[in-house]
Amino acid sequence: MRNTLQLAMFRTCVSLLPAATQMILDMGLADSLRGVTHFCPPQAQKRCPVLLRIQDGQAHLQVSTIQELQPDVIFTQSTCQACLMDEEELKNQLVGMAEPVRTLSLDPLRLEEVFGAALQIADALGWPEQGKAYVEALRRRVDQISACLQKTPFSRCRVGFLEWLDPVFHAGHWIPDQICLAGGVDPLAKPGQKSEPIPWESVVASDPEVLLLSPCGCTMEEICEAAHGLRKLRGWSHLRAVRAKRVYVVEPNLYTQPSASSLVEGMELLAHLLHPEVFPHDGNGPTRFIRFAS
Repeated sequence: MRNTLQLAMFRTCVSLLPAATQMILDMGLADSLRGVTHFCPPQAQKRCPVLLRIQDGQAHLQVSTIQELQPDVIFTQSTCQACLMDEEELKNQLVGMAEPVRTLSLDPLRLEEVFGAALQIADALGWPEQGKAYVEALRRRVDQISACLQKTPFSRCRVGFLEWLDPVFHAGHWIPDQICLAGGVDPLAKPGQKSEPIPWESVVASDPEVLLLSPCGCTMEEICEAAHGLRKLRGWSHLRAVRAKRVYVVEPNLYTQPSASSLVEGMELLAHLLHPEVFPHDGNGPTRFIRFAS
């Protein structure tokens, strides 16, 4: 039960960023949520109203409801304009509000910055210790992967991670960090930079030992369907990953949505896919990858 001091520190928020919403839930701060987007986790949508929907490329924000709720802070972002509202557009829509609301844009580019974003969220809501405990627990899981790799002689696995399939996009932002910490290396990835299209010939030239397909915003079934187009590309059948049957469709939310806990879970999955002899899969829990029948 919260004591009087804790209640005085309690702050409310609207989260227009699914990753922030997930971290709020993970840190046990769900009571602070007053509104979310239709991209946010279902658990959050059941707790509070959906205030932002994207329809036909247009953002529809319920400004009047936000004004009624009077949250202490609104979490937003400026990284992706494809399926979320960025901070500048949000401020433009809120300009007519009688009482100004603080906005906090969370725009991590590397894994460490994602951990930092979790601490920012907890601080903004008045629960810094919750944030510290959350991040420390995740760091222990990352350290466990590193410790297992150090105990076992291994060579870094050459990886190809595709964030989009038509056209092909290389991995960017924090994904190269996930790959590196899981014992791999992606020669096409750009750490801390936006994912961008690359020629298919670059993938063929890199000849990955493991090829991972994870387009943002898609279900694994949709990715499997889209991946059939890769089979028609020149050089596909000669790829080392294809010949070794190590082409995998992996759950995008473990990589392209920067919730700290999701990214660590994605790292653990990568460790298994890259080094199954060191990190065997116990078969428990939901299936987060599919071996693509290449």
